[in-house]
Amino acid sequence: MPHPKCLHNGIILIVYVIQKSWCKVTTFFAYMQIIPHFFCNSIYFLYLCIRMETRFSEYRIMWVLVLFDLPTDTKKDRKEYALFRKKLLTDGFTMFQFSIYLRHCPSAENADVHIARVKKWMPPFGKIGILRITDKQFGDMQIFDCCKEIQKDQPVQQLELF
Repeated sequence: MPHPKCLHNGIILIVYVIQKSWCKVTTFFAYMQIIPHFFCNSIYFLYLCIRMETRFSEYRIMWVLVLFDLPTDTKKDRKEYALFRKKLLTDGFTMFQFSIYLRHCPSAENADVHIARVKKWMPPFGKIGILRITDKQFGDMQIFDCCKEIQKDQPVQQLELF
């Protein structure tokens, strides 16, 4: 059972950690033995929960869509098409339609990294479009299959560990 002084210091620590670097603060408090190490972990979990409210907003989460129309006339063209598609798949993109691939990104900065990668992989011929939209915009998409609207599944709360 943690010492009552530890609990009080833990609450002060949460407020302090929101404004400062977590690694330096926990190392210092654990070294000074103000709060035990296991309690540092529980405070860190609470800190992550507080930060998650601002971090996972449907306006901050991004989707990157890559739309392409590449030539497949020659054997070389088909090889470049297959290589481009394979690179998209290894980077975490999933096929939405035959020439439309999409990827979920937790932030605009992360989306920019993946867009830069796609730009590096572009074959010399063909048309490629890259679209970055918010999670809110992606959620407003209407999907139809043979003139019948497909009902959307309820989104699941997704936590990111990194």
